[in-house]
Amino acid sequence: MSNFTTISCESCGAELSLPKGDTSITCGFCDTLNKPDLENLKPQNKTQVMMFNAVESDNWEEVGKYATQLLEDDPSDYESWFYKGASAGWVSRHIDDPSKEMMNCFRNAFANSSKEDTQEVIELFATKGVELLDALARGSRGFAQEHGYLNVGDMLSNGWQADTMNGHISKIFGFLKCAHLLTEINRKDKVDKLNPAIDAYFLKLSSYLYTKIPFEGTFTKKNPFNLIDATFQFVYGPDSEIGLEIEPRIDEIIDTYKNGGYEQDLLDNYGLTESNFASPRAGAEDPEAGGGGCFVATAVYGTEDHFDLIVLRSFRDNFLSNYYLGKKFIASYYKYGPNFARKVSKSSFLKRVFSPLVNLGVIIVRYFKIG
Repeated sequence: MSNFTTISCESCGAELSLPKGDTSITCGFCDTLNKPDLENLKPQNKTQVMMFNAVESDNWEEVGKYATQLLEDDPSDYESWFYKGASAGWVSRHIDDPSKEMMNCFRNAFANSSKEDTQEVIELFATKGVELLDALARGSRGFAQEHGYLNVGDMLSNGWQADTMNGHISKIFGFLKCAHLLTEINRKDKVDKLNPAIDAYFLKLSSYLYTKIPFEGTFTKKNPFNLIDATFQFVYGPDSEIGLEIEPRIDEIIDTYKNGGYEQDLLDNYGLTESNFASPRAGAEDPEAGGGGCFVATAVYGTEDHFDLIVLRSFRDNFLSNYYLGKKFIASYYKYGPNFARKVSKSSFLKRVFSPLVNLGVIIVRYFKIG
């Protein structure tokens, strides 16, 4: 049993050790007399003090060590569970995916929190948890942008580095699942108020799935989650396994904001506005920006799943849509293409005429890497 209670100085934030039986203590740094509310103070042992000091110092290896020690003595310590998960994320390298351990620890943190501690653990998720996920996601994307494409890459992969891109996609999916877990926790019965910061960040991270970003060595921006090349492909869709998990939550969060489901004082506290709850799919909802629409080529191939269609869509999204005349062409094609495609689909003669033209277009796009 400890003979002191750790408090923070109300003026400078220094950690002070209040001896048992005392009701006040003067800070040796700023000379402030502190008179804490002893009834509401949580007792801390030496290891807890060391863990929180390590947190303040961003020494996450030490945080993980102390959190593990605390959990060995008390597996129901929700703060130690949270910081063990946070440590796993902060000390991970670019080749690591810490998301599973983070999810396990965050789940245990909430499971072991009492009704009285719920608000505190939710605040940990909304601040330190969101900060961690954002740093990890941005770090992964930055590494992919720098190392995911090489101009001197071999012809088979068109310059794309499969291992780097596979790792990036896998990690972002993991971080999305972790963010999704936090939105699930946010909706548990013992949570009195929906935390808007948790939900807003989920939308922000989801926008990665729909965003084109510049890669080192390329002339156009690419969406890593809709990246098609000769030897590997990453295609995200609402009907994919992860899409079926997160897309309904995206809609739910947007509707919650529109219907006033978040308390205004919480929105103000986190500095959140309407823009934080905009659809992350905004770019993809514009027919000029993504999706299907290769009407004639689809009619020629007789299916929407042909690989060459993906190449042509990439050419439209990543090349034509970046130029004024290209946008004009896309707009005209969307206006007149469907009717002409219906004629092609019903005529074997027109299919024979346009098939070599479509194939030639695909060869040109892939040879010159313009898409």
